[in-house]
Amino acid sequence: MIEITCIADNKEIKISCEEGKNLLGVLKENDIHLSAPCGGKGRCGRCLVSYNGREVLACRTLADKGGHLEIPSDNFDFSESDKSINKADVSHRTGIAVDIGSTTIALELLDLDARKVIAEKTTTNHQRIFGADVISRIDAAVMGHALELKNTVQKDICGAIDALCDAAGIAVSDVDEIALAANTTMLHLLQGMDVSGLASYPFEPESLEYREADAAEVLGSGFKGNAKCRIVPGISAFVGADIAAGIYALGMMDEKQCTAMIDFGTNGEMVLKKGDTIYAASTAAGPAFEGGNISCGMGSVDGAVYGFSFDGGIKTIGGSEPIGICGTGLIELIAELRRHGKIDENGVLTDEYHDTGFVVADGKRKVKLTQKDIHEFLLAKSAVRAGFDTLLEEAGIDDESDMLLYLSGGFGSHLNIKEAAYIGLVDERFTENAVAAGNTSLMGAARLLMEGDEGVEALKEIVESTKILELANIEGFNIKYINGMRL
Repeated sequence: MIEITCIADNKEIKISCEEGKNLLGVLKENDIHLSAPCGGKGRCGRCLVSYNGREVLACRTLADKGGHLEIPSDNFDFSESDKSINKADVSHRTGIAVDIGSTTIALELLDLDARKVIAEKTTTNHQRIFGADVISRIDAAVMGHALELKNTVQKDICGAIDALCDAAGIAVSDVDEIALAANTTMLHLLQGMDVSGLASYPFEPESLEYREADAAEVLGSGFKGNAKCRIVPGISAFVGADIAAGIYALGMMDEKQCTAMIDFGTNGEMVLKKGDTIYAASTAAGPAFEGGNISCGMGSVDGAVYGFSFDGGIKTIGGSEPIGICGTGLIELIAELRRHGKIDENGVLTDEYHDTGFVVADGKRKVKLTQKDIHEFLLAKSAVRAGFDTLLEEAGIDDESDMLLYLSGGFGSHLNIKEAAYIGLVDERFTENAVAAGNTSLMGAARLLMEGDEGVEALKEIVESTKILELANIEGFNIKYINGMRL
């Protein structure tokens, strides 16, 4: 056995392990979770650590001797935040809404009688050590890591619930109900369901049904309360309960005009309501919108570049020194470079920057945009645009400039819609009626807690009214995808 002193989040942790074990595996076994978007395959370069003075990829390095290991601060629990809003009234019914994202888990503690939010929390989904996207996690589960994935997300949720209740001054046992919304893969992993059917065509989930259970059964032994748990129903393998919750939260079934929603995530999910029918589709956008597979990409934390212009300079979250680029910053950066002729219509950097990349900041850390980064963005952008254009076509919508378009999720909520339209991510016809809707999945879970059985029936109606489009099988999608690779 060898001993390693690990520095993570400004804390010193002593690790004992067998010589010759993979460093990423050693960290995982010791509940030290860092980002590994490619699932430890050595492709993304994001699990960079300092091991005895050398910068190495944890997934490609063996613990060959004891010593010192340090994890960069921007690769450790980057999404933690807490917000206490109101004081809890212990005489009232309380509930917790949970949205389990592949990157971040968001929660709200609610006073169900007063119909108000008491406290909010976001925390990291530590399943990210198995990969950034659902495909990586499905692969990991099929390869024998299903129980680890389940235990990991249960621990994350229970820890966040404990923190929420502490902030509100109540016990976990005071919580009456919990509502969970997430994509199909996340809910399968949490409940210990078989995900092998999601790994290949025809992509058959074990269950998409609405479910009620004791929260302790769903969340495991780490949950110390007696709450009932409501699990939002899903629509299909890749249009999950998070989208059903979003449709419900926004009241799209009640809208008379054409209404659409795009959720910009690793899976770009989109829905469009026309008449009494909801058309829905999912497209593999990849993690670029969340900073994944981008050389200097990162989540929306202090120091992340979220805005850029040659006239106005660099804007970072928290006003901190630039250390990376988040998804919204990627949009503005590419739009500005295209506007000033630094990138051509095919997404190619000019000769000046083609080999070295465009340097955004050169301080404590060099932040730059490379040709590969632009290609990753174009893949994501063309997938979403082609998918939404196909949705419009299949629904028979030719020119609905007054269509209400909701942009959901963290990325959509902070998106500069005009810059996104300039580079073709969204159709400029809809920019005037585009609304940043926030975390609609969390909103839907919260609404379900407020409305109870009435909400269950509304969600079931949404599922039954939704027509899933298999984009890959629709003639013209591939042409739209190829055309979408242009700026």
